[in-house]
Amino acid sequence: MATLRPVTTLAADTKRALRGSIPAGVSRAQRVALGALVLIAVSVAFRAWIVSGAWFYADDYQWLADVARGDAGIGWMFSAHDSQFMPLGLALAQLTGSAGVFVWPVAAAEMVILQAMAGIACWRMLSVLFGSRPEILVLLASYLFSVFTLPTVTWWAVSLNQLPLHIALFAGVTTHVLYLRTGKRRYVAWTSLWLTLGFLSYVKTLLIMFILVMIALLYFASGGVWARIGGCLRRYWTAWMAYAALTAAYLYVYVVYVPNPISGDGDVDYLALTDTLVRTSLGPGLLGGPWRWSDWSPPVLTADTPEALVTASWFVVIAAGLFLLVTRRRAWRVLLVFVPYLAVTIYLVGEGRAWVMGPVVGAEFRYLADVAALLPLVVGLAWLPLRGARETVERRATVPLVPRRGLLLTASAVLVAISATASSIPYALAWHDNWQTRAYVGNARQSLDDAPSPPRLADYGVPMDDLGGFLLFPYNQPKYFLAPVSDQFSTTVAGNDLSALDPSGHITDAGVSGGIQVPVEPNSGCGLLISERTRVPLGASTIDYQFWVEVGYITGADSTLRFEAGDNRVDVGIRRGLHTLLIRTDGVYDSVTFDPAPGATICVDRISIGNLEAR
Repeated sequence: MATLRPVTTLAADTKRALRGSIPAGVSRAQRVALGALVLIAVSVAFRAWIVSGAWFYADDYQWLADVARGDAGIGWMFSAHDSQFMPLGLALAQLTGSAGVFVWPVAAAEMVILQAMAGIACWRMLSVLFGSRPEILVLLASYLFSVFTLPTVTWWAVSLNQLPLHIALFAGVTTHVLYLRTGKRRYVAWTSLWLTLGFLSYVKTLLIMFILVMIALLYFASGGVWARIGGCLRRYWTAWMAYAALTAAYLYVYVVYVPNPISGDGDVDYLALTDTLVRTSLGPGLLGGPWRWSDWSPPVLTADTPEALVTASWFVVIAAGLFLLVTRRRAWRVLLVFVPYLAVTIYLVGEGRAWVMGPVVGAEFRYLADVAALLPLVVGLAWLPLRGARETVERRATVPLVPRRGLLLTASAVLVAISATASSIPYALAWHDNWQTRAYVGNARQSLDDAPSPPRLADYGVPMDDLGGFLLFPYNQPKYFLAPVSDQFSTTVAGNDLSALDPSGHITDAGVSGGIQVPVEPNSGCGLLISERTRVPLGASTIDYQFWVEVGYITGADSTLRFEAGDNRVDVGIRRGLHTLLIRTDGVYDSVTFDPAPGATICVDRISIGNLEAR
């Protein structure tokens, strides 16, 4: 009977076999580079699968509408969008919108390419800062497979904000450290270029400035606080002048032309928000969680980690952090970078979102996506020596080495990667299953293709449930969210026999539901006979809201009619035969008035006032 070989022998044999598969003469740096490229390729392939099944959502439709309607010029790209100054993202949105009608593959390609660029930039940063050593592969994998960045490969609008920021962070830190080492001014120019990329994408680029300053103070200076500040100002003044000028220009543009993103009027429970964003989201996410998602607002899932796993996650995270603090001198310094960054993130989420949505918003991972980009840097600074620095982490000589630490580290990294993949798949499938909006638009397009002539659609806001509950006025109107195919239909606020989109997106007859039903007294079998200006009391009053008036009528000849209701006055054509007239109104009124053209006679058999619906 064959005997099982010890695990240690199997591990050694495997290691020797892997080494044997690498040609002789290949350096460690080359092996690390090969490993990095493999990790990047695998992560890009996995995320390409994720994004391939997603589709446009929320803000995405606004951008496509603006491009299709001809509003997406240079001024549009440099205007504020939802309190964000993001010309680069809007330029990419214009590229997708100009490529065709709802061309998701172009948007998906943008996301995948940006993801690949971010991965390469992360690898470059880690190599420059810490050298081509196997440990950087663990740090690289922590970013490439992070669950916090899942929104950047599912939601197009988020990716165009976040991924350029990640690239700017990785590349900016790289060139900034090269300047701190060498003093060569060309690296200042490169860093300024990367900062510009960030500023053209996301306001949180301002925090990259904070990171650059702290790296210089903590690792490329020595002495007390004032000695460090003075030394950095003298030695690196060129960089500070360039960065300050760039930041000042950006702040001027942002303050003058962009609405304040943190102007919320409501109270924020920061304790509850911090508990949600940090304790129940960040901790498990660092280990590949949350392992369970909540789908209260699909397709955007939020973390819903079981409480026992939250506690267990933080036990592991704190133990790992304490290990670094105990075994390495100066490891604590990264807290001076990470804690303020996280605190600002909590504040921005609180003032920008939580005052409306409540603390639950902290469970949405898009608000931690840039924190995921920061983690490889701060963990690396607490773990590995920073090459060329005046002061850096050092392993304490009095602390014994952990036996088989390489095997332990590799196993831990693999487990976290598997955990992250397990959490990523259900998140991706939620976006793949987001058939509602895709089918809605698809059905509308098919109805338009099948129509014998371009239909006239009522100019109304489609109910939120029909579009996934996300498009805000006026972008929930057909002339906006169907703008890429606007040549196939027209919209109006007053007309005969108008059409509407039903809950599945098919085009059908429009009508009025609920509201006020006006009794029509018959007159010689005609219903309400109108041959001159006639005022009709409603028997009730509307409220100050937008309602539609439905008038069923029959007439013997084409003519015109003036309709009045409160401050609403509309001249509309009437058509020979039996028809339904629909008119959009605003404000308060308790009667309607019909004023037909001279010689015209119409018979009205019903008058209804309420919400427009598809029948």
